[in-house]
Amino acid sequence: MLGVGDMFEVMVPYTTANLGPGFDCVGLAFTAEARIAVAWCENGHQWNNCDPQYQNDEHLLLRSYRLGLQEASVEEKCLDLDFLSMPPIARGLGSSAVCVVAGLLIAREVAREAGKDLTNDQLIRLATVMEGHPDNIAPAILGGCVVSLMTETEIVSQQLQVHDKIGLMALIPPFELSTEISRNALPDQVPHKQAIFNVGRAMLLTQALATGEMDKLAIGLQDQLHEPYRIPLIHGAETIKDQMEVMGAVRTVISGAGPTLLVVYDRESDFEAKAIDWMKDENPDWQVYPWQVSKQGARVKK
Repeated sequence: MLGVGDMFEVMVPYTTANLGPGFDCVGLAFTAEARIAVAWCENGHQWNNCDPQYQNDEHLLLRSYRLGLQEASVEEKCLDLDFLSMPPIARGLGSSAVCVVAGLLIAREVAREAGKDLTNDQLIRLATVMEGHPDNIAPAILGGCVVSLMTETEIVSQQLQVHDKIGLMALIPPFELSTEISRNALPDQVPHKQAIFNVGRAMLLTQALATGEMDKLAIGLQDQLHEPYRIPLIHGAETIKDQMEVMGAVRTVISGAGPTLLVVYDRESDFEAKAIDWMKDENPDWQVYPWQVSKQGARVKK
């Protein structure tokens, strides 16, 4: 059992959602991860390396922490939190999921000290209550690439295989795009033809990810449900997408609700170096990260 001042670290992977046609149901964990040092303390919660405007009871981490404590029926402990590394906010990299999952993992540590526990299924259910859908939550907790959906009674998650030759590159712009604005850009209804387009591509995507067949992956990453409406909100995205494909990318999609772009490419090609150099020359204010799929989900290190 940890005493006051004893520290442990919570690690939660950054995530992307949608992967083209998998709108609100497919997500993937990156090798980049958030790290939060935690210690029990006395006399109220303590905040380190956190913007003062978020140091309050409305912080997603504290809200999910308390939700987890309620689920486990255990008493709250005061937290000394040090945010060592975090994903940028409102960039489509799962920043809210990181906070929600981290809070629940801390609650699980409190529960375990009391001789109780919270299962991954419970964590996914509780986190989805807060997030509204499990597309970022499931891969953040389980790792890897995950398809998840909500029935009337449960959340169903299934991990998908991703071939080692599939490369991922996150292109992060120097501006935010709120999920609310991105959501409001979507129509309330779409033609049946568009729905059929996405169903076929989403099914192909699951297999192409596993086999690493780049020609099929390029088709499987196509989307008509959300990307056509969101791309205009991301300044420079069309030009970057076109250039990535000229240089040999399999496909460039929007990461989550944006504005980050996710480039999918063949790791056995010379694409990565060319893309990094071009972005450095043409879009120097964008950050470029050649991340990969993380097989590890959220975890605690003591």
